Amino acid sequence: MPSLRRVPIIHKEKVFACVKHEVKSLGEQLTSMLISILATRALHRWRQFVLVVAPFILLPLIIVVATPESKCAFVVLLVTTYWVTSALPLAVTSLLPIVLFPLLGILSSTEISHSYMKDSNVMLLAGIIAAIAIENCNLHRRIALRILLLAGTSPKWLMLNFMCTTAFLSMWINNTAATSLMVPIVESILQELSSSLDPPDSEKTNSDILSNNSNTNLVHCTVMETEVTEQYLTVPESTTISTESIRKKALAALKMENYRKGTLLSIAYASNFGGSTTVTGTGPNLVLMELLASLYQGAETGLTFFTWMLFAVPCAILCLILAWLWLQIVFLGPRSLYFKFKFIYIVFPRKERHAGKIKFDQILKSWQEVILKNRIVAGSVPCESGSKDSNLRVKNAIKRQYKEMGAINFHQGIILALFTLLVILWVFRRPEFIPGWSSFFPAGFIKDSVAGIGVVILMFAAPSRPDLFCCDCSQDNPPLRALTWPVVQKKIPWGILLLMGGGFALADGSKVHRYKY
Repeated sequence: MPSLRRVPIIHKEKVFACVKHEVKSLGEQLTSMLISILATRALHRWRQFVLVVAPFILLPLIIVVATPESKCAFVVLLVTTYWVTSALPLAVTSLLPIVLFPLLGILSSTEISHSYMKDSNVMLLAGIIAAIAIENCNLHRRIALRILLLAGTSPKWLMLNFMCTTAFLSMWINNTAATSLMVPIVESILQELSSSLDPPDSEKTNSDILSNNSNTNLVHCTVMETEVTEQYLTVPESTTISTESIRKKALAALKMENYRKGTLLSIAYASNFGGSTTVTGTGPNLVLMELLASLYQGAETGLTFFTWMLFAVPCAILCLILAWLWLQIVFLGPRSLYFKFKFIYIVFPRKERHAGKIKFDQILKSWQEVILKNRIVAGSVPCESGSKDSNLRVKNAIKRQYKEMGAINFHQGIILALFTLLVILWVFRRPEFIPGWSSFFPAGFIKDSVAGIGVVILMFAAPSRPDLFCCDCSQDNPPLRALTWPVVQKKIPWGILLLMGGGFALADGSKVHRYKY
């Protein structure tokens, strides 16, 4: 039996320090809550003020000036003000042109209503419904996990893997949906990485010993006039209670939290990059396509789904690489880029490398120390590259999640096939370098919305199980279609369609009266 020794665990000063810390923390929380409440109330009052006052400020445009251009300016400025201040919900504000343009004699009700369902809106609707079909059968999660298994699992490569996966998903589904999908996957993988970076179990900390000793009498931190006496805890003599193990564990947690921030930021950045690579990736791309079509009055602009990707994909890849390098410097430290600078030893001669008697390693080390010193003050430290054990645990975590999904089922297969067909039809409608399939039809009759809605209808018609058309009426749960309307009705973001329609309505009203804004 190991010998025992007595270790002091609580002092009078520690009790008062504990109470002081708790009081300070409580005060900070109350202050933060109070500021948040006051800010929310002030913002609400400000929006109410703008909602009421903005029309009266702009009223002279329709009373004093009273020209078609000034009336159009009234509508444009009012809608823009409500959009910027969020005095009304964005989708509700987008409906104002339907009311104001006919009342002010700018456009008829029939003309302005056409702006809310143009070809670009229909194409966006088709893309959204196709994305909902992918999410409904959980195909997007399977694709994400499969892509994550193809790359390395060290911190720097794991971050790039997350970014590439998010960017690819964001090309075909909404940016918000792609980010929402990746966040829980990233959190679970980082949890495995965090547990692999913890100190060994043999290094016991003070808190571990206190929690595992059942004979300890707890001392309540109550401040009284009586003096608090020193208490003792009996622990084995062989146990070393040092601050070194505590420091290591705290530093590991700090590194992991810092890496987590960088990874979540990388997902947000990659989602924006991926959304810019396809016409349907995000709403503004479709707005540009529609504005170009209106400016050229139906003439061919040369901008198609394929030509858009031709110039947008290289730009997005470049932005993604630059963002990855910058996030590594900020959250992983400059040392993580060392492998990228090894070519200096090959390109530059030895004399040039050692010019001024300063080696490249010393410059890189000094650079890292400066940035590290500045960030330690701010409360963050870089996360070092993971060991082979931690990389293996992360890879096993991804494999486990992928294995839990089981084999790809018929529902996922049919949706994947139809979505692949949709992408092929979009890309090869008019690819410019060869005649597209739209050339078999009258010129100007076929747009991307035709292929989009056609494939969406096939998704509603396709079965979710291969036995849909069997004549077996004894089944208690008859198979459903690959996509059902209740699912679409529940998940479709109608606000985005109304927002785009409102923008097109303002553009059409301004174009009629030659008002340039």
